[in-house]
Amino acid sequence: MQYIELARKLMPSDIPVHEVSLPTLYQAARLPTPSFWPDAKGEYTAGIMVPKMKIQESLTELQKWVPDDPYTYLSIENLLNGNKLLDLNESMSPQLYATFSILHELGHWYDFQDRYRAVGLSGKQYYSDYTEEQSRLNLDEITKQIHTQTRGSREQMDLLILYHETYRQHPFERIADQYAINNLRERNQECNALE
Repeated sequence: MQYIELARKLMPSDIPVHEVSLPTLYQAARLPTPSFWPDAKGEYTAGIMVPKMKIQESLTELQKWVPDDPYTYLSIENLLNGNKLLDLNESMSPQLYATFSILHELGHWYDFQDRYRAVGLSGKQYYSDYTEEQSRLNLDEITKQIHTQTRGSREQMDLLILYHETYRQHPFERIADQYAINNLRERNQECNALE
């Protein structure tokens, strides 16, 4: 199944979803993961962007794009594990990763609609506030420190862990994470009710 197919199953039809090629994402220095854009970018209207690839390729592609950062997906796996959406020794499947990622971006969409668009604020203001929180959490400083360390060193790994733990504390990310977690729980309950 392609990301775009899953996104269309998970999202209401009135929310724009765009499929973006991997070369386009690479040129824009974006990870091959879904993302939320509150403003139009080039040919794309505001909405949820998904990479043009199969879901089964999602974790492999992510590891290829950030080979020195195993915590990019482990932080999500830990989040799901901590919220009892994975068993203790269970690994995150590509399907679960893709579903979480799309729902997470949908959480950003609804947050933007509720806290910004509903009161007349723009995507530009959303980005400004997001960046302000990012600065307050020193995420850019942590990133700079990561790049000063020897690749693969314990110091670099410790900083990567710190970065991802701090990133998950960003208020905008917490809202999106909580939306995705709640939605996954609801879906699990519906599946369990059918058994």
